[in-house]
Amino acid sequence: MHSKIILLLFILLFTLSAQDINCQKLDQVFLQELKEDRRGPYAGIKWFCEDGSMREARDPCPEPMKGWQHAIYKYSVERISEQQHIFLDQILTGTEKDDFWDMTHQNSRLKQYQITNFLFDADDGWILRQAKNYRGAKQIEDEKDWGQEFLQWLVSDPKRLEENYLLIKLAAVDIPHGEDTRIAQKVRAYSKLLAEEEENFMNARIKIHNNPNSYDVEMVKSWRTKNEKISAKAKTYYSELIEGLSEMYKPMEIVDLEQNLTSLSSSDFSKILKLRIKNLKGSGPALRSIEACELLPLIRENIVIEKNSKARLGLIDLANQLESMAIKNLHSIEEKNLGDIREKICFLTEGLYGAGYLENWEYNKIKQDFDWMQDDRISMEDMEYFKYASQKLVQWSSQMIQSLYAEPVQEFGKFEPISYGFVDDKIRSSLILPLGKLVEAINEIYNQVSENTSIVMGSKNDAGLQGLNPGLALGKLHVLSTLPEDMDIDAKGIYAFDRPPTEMKPVAGILNVKEGNPVSHVQLLARNLGIPNALISSNVLNKLDKYNGKEVFYAVSPGGTILLKLAKDMTKEEKKIFTKKDKNKKKVTIAMDKIILHPDSLLDLSRIDASFSGKWCGPKAANLGQLKLMFPNHVVDGIVLPFGIFRDHMEQIIPDSELSYWEYLTSIFAHEKEKLSEGRDKKQVETETLAELTNLRSLIEKMPLKNSLIRRIEDSFVSVLGEKIGDIPIFLRSDTNMEDLPQFTGAGLNLTLFNVVDRQEILQGIKKVWASPYTERSYQWRQQYLENPEEVYPSILIIPSVNVDRSGVIITKGVSRGSDQDISISFSRGVGGAVEGQSAESYVIYNNGYAELISPGRETKYRTIPPSGGSTFRYASFREPVVNPEQLIQLEKMANCIADKMDQLGSTHQAYDIELGIKDNFIWLFQVRPFVENNDALGSSYLRNLDPVVKDISILMEPQN
Repeated sequence: MHSKIILLLFILLFTLSAQDINCQKLDQVFLQELKEDRRGPYAGIKWFCEDGSMREARDPCPEPMKGWQHAIYKYSVERISEQQHIFLDQILTGTEKDDFWDMTHQNSRLKQYQITNFLFDADDGWILRQAKNYRGAKQIEDEKDWGQEFLQWLVSDPKRLEENYLLIKLAAVDIPHGEDTRIAQKVRAYSKLLAEEEENFMNARIKIHNNPNSYDVEMVKSWRTKNEKISAKAKTYYSELIEGLSEMYKPMEIVDLEQNLTSLSSSDFSKILKLRIKNLKGSGPALRSIEACELLPLIRENIVIEKNSKARLGLIDLANQLESMAIKNLHSIEEKNLGDIREKICFLTEGLYGAGYLENWEYNKIKQDFDWMQDDRISMEDMEYFKYASQKLVQWSSQMIQSLYAEPVQEFGKFEPISYGFVDDKIRSSLILPLGKLVEAINEIYNQVSENTSIVMGSKNDAGLQGLNPGLALGKLHVLSTLPEDMDIDAKGIYAFDRPPTEMKPVAGILNVKEGNPVSHVQLLARNLGIPNALISSNVLNKLDKYNGKEVFYAVSPGGTILLKLAKDMTKEEKKIFTKKDKNKKKVTIAMDKIILHPDSLLDLSRIDASFSGKWCGPKAANLGQLKLMFPNHVVDGIVLPFGIFRDHMEQIIPDSELSYWEYLTSIFAHEKEKLSEGRDKKQVETETLAELTNLRSLIEKMPLKNSLIRRIEDSFVSVLGEKIGDIPIFLRSDTNMEDLPQFTGAGLNLTLFNVVDRQEILQGIKKVWASPYTERSYQWRQQYLENPEEVYPSILIIPSVNVDRSGVIITKGVSRGSDQDISISFSRGVGGAVEGQSAESYVIYNNGYAELISPGRETKYRTIPPSGGSTFRYASFREPVVNPEQLIQLEKMANCIADKMDQLGSTHQAYDIELGIKDNFIWLFQVRPFVENNDALGSSYLRNLDPVVKDISILMEPQN
């Protein structure tokens, strides 16, 4: 009996221990409990003594020992931070500086501190709702002392300061260390809370959010005069809002700026800076705004000259003050005409670079887009380019903030959706907000001289709109902060979201804030299938939220004009298009007359060419073999497992069954056709087919490989690759006969296994690749076009890994910009660049040789592949371009050379899609395929008519006297 009790106690302790190991469920229920608790996330107050001891709140550290009093966290909150690296609240006092900087997690802890600050403001205290006044939880003086020490430590390292200039500058706003610097955020937060409490304040709230200026104080006071009867909460919010607005728009005294100059050295830079700040005394608001924009680059470029960390922090604080000064006074600069707007954008471009939203090389590139506009008159073509370049400036600077905070915002967004507003709040606190208003003004001028223009839900002047792929769609609008890859997708839906996922199931239309890049697999599939796709700003995404779930009509023209409106507002012509579209939708049949299903041979990549495509293997291997013939030093050796080996293995009998794998496969699609012919519900039939395909994939992955095949693979590794299997890392690339057809690209639908070394993993990987054409995503994309899906045959390309420094895609025509004579290039750092939808560095190289930067890369991580196998990630800096000018010239020459040689194989000139990488300035070629577009979308008369009819006139930049 005694032993049984001991056993039961042991089991109980083990169970409790196991529960302790499990992570605390972090969801809205848990957060609500914290919000309603008078202590919030805190368990109590303690004294922390300098000898490391902790004492009760009423038992201070003994004299003369120094001590700090603050809260300790609840056990559940502590466990979340330890196990999930999520910090719902942070007390700075006593925190180790390295821990808070959190470099191993890409500074996540510091960024989370900023996000929780935003949540506390935006959600009436958030998890501190009842604990705002929990006495002793945080001692503001201790927090400020710690903040001052931490920020000085942060700026003391010149490399750290230069590589993280924007993050440090934004952190200095949020981390207490001097005067309160978060006034603008609090103003937006209280205006939002007041609008939620009093509905008739909404128009004032929109004005404060979208177009803030000093008149807002009187506007809010006037609203209060007209609304005497408001709730007690609203009175509190109103008082806080008026206090914040008054603080925000009080005249900035030059003495406030000069306080940050006291620790500067006597360098030439400091003398110039002090003099220019001093000269601001007595200047008007317009001059102050211009001078602030010009001083920001001066500070950024010279900050490390100052060796004293206190002086450097003073300059960071000064930069934040100058940005606020520029924003506050910018409306004083007149913009009566296009010349005024041009000048204002030039000042803002300087300010954006100086404030950290652009890197120096990006700044120089965008300046080229504006500097030529110095004539008194410009053509409409120039005007269109000026409009486009201004939108680029908004996108680049906005995406800098988005990239900086993407990961922690996404992590917080899983349990607190309000977090998704954090990036927008940072953008609204910056010079990007007035820039967006200027872009709208440019659009308005442009619209006055063109008959048509982009219209999103009735709004004509939104900044940041850019059509990517032409097409038409009619369906339900889904507005999401993010689009998870495992989400159940409505194939007939139109999706608006922050950025495209790496792998996306087919949808009817796409609107996204972060384009990724114009040549990713998702973008190429969208272009191929005529799926309308456009780039929007985060502001437009927020506006679309109220239309979530509504039926909409969506069109993007070949020239990039965008039309989005409610379906109920469609014209007769637009309704007629969709009746016709459904009737004319055609599918293609894979021709099987040339396929060779010989079961015995493996192919040596160096002995095949383009003529093998569709016969022995897919076009990926065949065209790479062709490239190896043309450029033998630029293509690795490789082995190809042809179609016949797959089919031979599929003829084996499934264990515990009388069917072969092939018979099971064909029966799945035969049953699908039979059910559809009987009139069964299409969605239900698809669900049943996908369940069968899931089972088929599982069976293929367990299928035994024949000993004869294993021996041939082992022999080929030695004879072709020069190493035994298991001694060399390789890529396994799927290559089906349903790729690069004239009507369908198939880009990225099936599995590629990265950098596999282990012998058993390679052999198992072959079966995984064979099974990959039967995934839900692959099936759904193919079903858009394919009549005989049972005849999809995978071959496999085996090539040794090349750990390139940078990789990407070239299209031998203009895609998002330019013409058929130009070249589009998108590159990212590391391997697998551009094809996976990364925010890649993208160019158009025009026929005259000019390389226009379409977008800088905004990925903070990149993949590398070590010789031991697998992949690791490293963090990237944006300070240097992914590809330098010399490499761009190399890539352009290689692209033209490949296009010329490939054209010689066919009868007509066409565009090509080339995947390649650069290692130590040497180009490696990985793939070439025809670039497939949707001719229906390109040729649609309705879509062509959406493009502006531009009058043949020139525009006067400034009125003549």
